[in-house]
Amino acid sequence: MQEAFRDTAGEENLLNRYGQNIKLIKDIIRQLREYVSANPFRNSADEIQYFKTQAPPFYSQYFYYNFLLNWELTRLTTSKERQMNFLEEELVRTDQVFERNIEFVGYCYMDRKELDAQLFTCQSNAGGSLVRDELELFMDNSCCVASITLARISANEQYRHYLRATIQQIQNPGNMTLEGFSEKRFEFDGTNTAAVELITSFSRRKLIKINGVAANTKTLAMLFESVFGRKLGNVYDIQHGNANRKKDPTPFLNSLIRAVTKGDFET
Repeated sequence: MQEAFRDTAGEENLLNRYGQNIKLIKDIIRQLREYVSANPFRNSADEIQYFKTQAPPFYSQYFYYNFLLNWELTRLTTSKERQMNFLEEELVRTDQVFERNIEFVGYCYMDRKELDAQLFTCQSNAGGSLVRDELELFMDNSCCVASITLARISANEQYRHYLRATIQQIQNPGNMTLEGFSEKRFEFDGTNTAAVELITSFSRRKLIKINGVAANTKTLAMLFESVFGRKLGNVYDIQHGNANRKKDPTPFLNSLIRAVTKGDFET
């Protein structure tokens, strides 16, 4: 999907870019639906993994770019005052999404599994509801409402960061902010094992929190994949392999220490 977005990155008209991205995502989702319909899951574990971890990142981008499209339309057609009202109203709306789904958010972000068979399976209606446009795009015999709800929550979280940065930029136009970063392509030049070293250290130190709850390894891995467009695969397998290195279990983290203590500092 990130490769497909690179084809639209040069489009300067944001309405066109967002519209093209939405079309690309809808095509990908339809392809996923066709593949799942033609290739039944081998077992319930595969089915749960698909709907809980593999499909939501694709679904979430559909919601996210629709959010950005609506904002760009508002930005182009309304006054500065109305634009700020829109951003603040959207920020309240994203908070309400979390409030309405607080138990489901807690279940997913704490990586609980006891209800997975009820939530993340084909044609399960648990975990939320769909509106008309979502029914048209997602609903078939491979639909899972909880998977779509998880994607919507993830998209709202991503959008909330964008809203806050945009509001900050409008209020303080001379300051450098994160506004627009969501439209830039970031790359991580290290290996997946290096990435997992970082993720593991942040997870075990409980340094990153979501709504006051320390993010676990799985959530941090999803965040990393979202920011850098890099698929890490099974993070826990990589984590286990890192821990079993005989010579040095953390070569990347040690290289960072050497860079800080011996390298030249930016000025």
